[in-house]
Amino acid sequence: MGTCSNVYDISVDVNITHTWRGDLEVILYSPGNTSVRLHNRGGSSANDLVGTYSVSGGTLTASQSLSGFVGVTGSGSWTLATTTSLSYHSQQGDHENSNAPP
Repeated sequence: MGTCSNVYDISVDVNITHTWRGDLEVILYSPGNTSVRLHNRGGSSANDLVGTYSVSGGTLTASQSLSGFVGVTGSGSWTLATTTSLSYHSQQGDHENSNAPP
């Protein structure tokens, strides 16, 4: 994300390949450590998590509202953290930052 004083709208594109979407938890952290849970182990046995989360609408519905980021500073490093409840499923993504358990 470029230089930005405060967030007024936000969208997050994800393309996470995983064999069991119901295992995934995805959380976005702002530079000031505000967090919003985008995905909370929903989707049961469906594969992959692909689409867009957005304050103003998207193809995916966030577990928590992205409006939690409205008004926070947008400048700095954002972190997209992913975890899975079962480590034997394959997991990969094309996002910049990922914190997955070993």
